[in-house]
Amino acid sequence: PVVFLLIGRFAGHDGSELLKSEWNNLGWLIAIMVMVVNFALLPAMTAQTAGKMLTGLRIVSLDGTEVSLKKILLRQFIGGILMLFSLGMLMIIAALHPRGRALHDIITGTIVVPKERQIRF
Repeated sequence: PVVFLLIGRFAGHDGSELLKSEWNNLGWLIAIMVMVVNFALLPAMTAQTAGKMLTGLRIVSLDGTEVSLKKILLRQFIGGILMLFSLGMLMIIAALHPRGRALHDIITGTIVVPKERQIRF
């Protein structure tokens, strides 16, 4: 939505006009589709979001095995809700946790590790 507003503004349109136009609806549709793909479909299929793919990370269970579909979707849902309501402040937990686990990882029994590395106990 923001991209379409900026493009429209540079094209000489008034922002309030754009909010009432079909371009705004298209922008929201695209944004929602990107979010669903990145935060639900990709993790469900690959145990990685786009950011984790770029940084070479993946989500695994605490014992290093693949995460079940149910657990990964629960992790993503809980993580999204926590990030929304804490405005991202809960990521401090991950920064302070000895293994880098965020609250949604602790709740769901998952951990983010480098893709090629297995967990060692």
